[in-house]
Amino acid sequence: TGDLDDDGDLDVVLFNNSAPARLLINQIGSANHWVGVKPVLTDPPRSAHGSRIGVLRAGESELWRRYDSGGSYAAASDPRALIGTGGSDNLEEVVVVWPSGARSSWRLPVDRKAVVFAGHAAARAD
Repeated sequence: TGDLDDDGDLDVVLFNNSAPARLLINQIGSANHWVGVKPVLTDPPRSAHGSRIGVLRAGESELWRRYDSGGSYAAASDPRALIGTGGSDNLEEVVVVWPSGARSSWRLPVDRKAVVFAGHAAARAD
């Protein structure tokens, strides 16, 4: 699974041993907002599997996801965590709790994806 067309919803690719691959693109559309986050550790550079990503929405509750792109044999999911924010287009902050327990936060725009780095105040568009 993953957001193959970068529109904020999950799409699916199915692989079979003896049949062609199948691509299922989610084209329903949505009026809701989302943010995509890929946390990266910096020393040495690697994915931050096991991190927790939280989205704090203005005047609403927090949303949390565990970062893991694992899958099964010869397969994996999108390396970015997609978090739906509903109708809220005003995020107070995006928080990452790294595997070490350290905590970092950024102000990220909605309906976009970003790469965030441990120990850095800036994020990079993905």
